[in-house]
Amino acid sequence: KAKSTEPSYGTHFFQDLVEANIYTLAINLKAEGSFISDSLSSNYTNMLSIICPEDSRFNDQIKIYNIAEHNKHHTLNVIMVSETEQSIGFINTNN
Repeated sequence: KAKSTEPSYGTHFFQDLVEANIYTLAINLKAEGSFISDSLSSNYTNMLSIICPEDSRFNDQIKIYNIAEHNKHHTLNVIMVSETEQSIGFINTNN
């Protein structure tokens, strides 16, 4: 079983995100079956260097997407099952 990935809420970077009502979702891409759709990165801009220019060197590791970028009614829905540590996320375009 792959080690779980968890952002550190004690750092200023993550505290700034929380205060801006930006929610984090850690995904361990080394875990079997884990992936992020290529369409996410091709359709949305990684906003890390815009929000925190001093941390832009982490653009390959940290992705910040504004899901409402293309349509203010789009939302990211995440369904999580804590017992199995499995989840699925999808962009809801039907709002």
